[in-house]
Amino acid sequence: MADLPTPINHKKSFLWPEQTVQLTEGKLPKRSTTQKLLGFLVMAMYLAPLMIAATLVEPHLKNEILRKAVTICVFFFGGLSIVMVFASAPSLVAGLYQIRRLKLAESLCRLYLFFVGNFSPYSNETALMYGLLGEILRAQTKPEEAEKAIRTGIEACLICENLSSAKALEEIPDKYKKLAQQSISLAMPTKGMLYETFGSILRDKKMYKLAIEAGKRSIKMIEDKLRELQTVPKDSTQFGTLQTNTQKPMLLALASAQYELALTHLAENNCEPALPLLKSACKIRQENPNTPYYLANVLSALARVYLLSDQSDKAIKHAQEALDMLKDPKLPVEELARARALAVMSKAKANSGKLEEAKRLNLQAKEIREHWLAPTDPERAD
Repeated sequence: MADLPTPINHKKSFLWPEQTVQLTEGKLPKRSTTQKLLGFLVMAMYLAPLMIAATLVEPHLKNEILRKAVTICVFFFGGLSIVMVFASAPSLVAGLYQIRRLKLAESLCRLYLFFVGNFSPYSNETALMYGLLGEILRAQTKPEEAEKAIRTGIEACLICENLSSAKALEEIPDKYKKLAQQSISLAMPTKGMLYETFGSILRDKKMYKLAIEAGKRSIKMIEDKLRELQTVPKDSTQFGTLQTNTQKPMLLALASAQYELALTHLAENNCEPALPLLKSACKIRQENPNTPYYLANVLSALARVYLLSDQSDKAIKHAQEALDMLKDPKLPVEELARARALAVMSKAKANSGKLEEAKRLNLQAKEIREHWLAPTDPERAD
């Protein structure tokens, strides 16, 4: 990965991930000898415990059929258990992130990527885990490492998309082609979600123009995927069910991307383009409720927009709505969402001349942020 650009010369040196990957349509890129050896090592580490278990058990069984059956069961259920462990890893990492166990979350991410990433480097699951790793590293204020993780995830997405290109689909038998096309349409817009984080990292580095471009790319990719989803025929089959189950996560991903792009505009004190993004994100969150603190974050950002527009009454109204949703925060991410609402409420009260109350609210927000955020986290300076 190229060195991160500085705010002065980034126009000359900055390269988007698409500019750094060389692809041949419908083909996997050639893997280096090191990558092949790592893949072999991972497979050996995967099979070795199962082989040892089968070797230890088999001699104690006299019946040949029983010996073979036990060996098959050891390999089958042992392999299944390993698959289940790795399948649950993303949820576990996300849970650790929510409670701010960032070092442990990072270690689990890297362990997963060592095993699954080397064995299946271009899968959607691998790309998503690189996205999680990027978020975790960003929360630890490690922007260069975070960018490297996100770039690797986007490159995996580009390679995966290349394998599902029109040329690649031509090689699939006709009777399976429709199934393949529907599966592609139902896939989550992973690349768009990674670009959202990419934009956030660039914003943290005060590279606002590039951050805005990354945010716009993220939104466009997710919106394109939502339109593509509408092309899947609605019916009572498996695909009809999958379409219904996929639409809500895609809409929530869109709301998240809109929120992050709005924050970039607000970082430049530019409230005009931020307002429609936040209104859209708020509408999606209200119509598709999942976790209250996400909506609270959007409401706090809306309050910031109204504060910048000298509409303190509206700012107080939206900040209060956010605070009402987070009266009893249990998770660190909920406490941080409350801190955002307290911070903007403090500024709104100060604008209204209520300086003592503003000071008290600001102190509460500061205490929460100092407890949960890294010392160099940009949000602590807000």
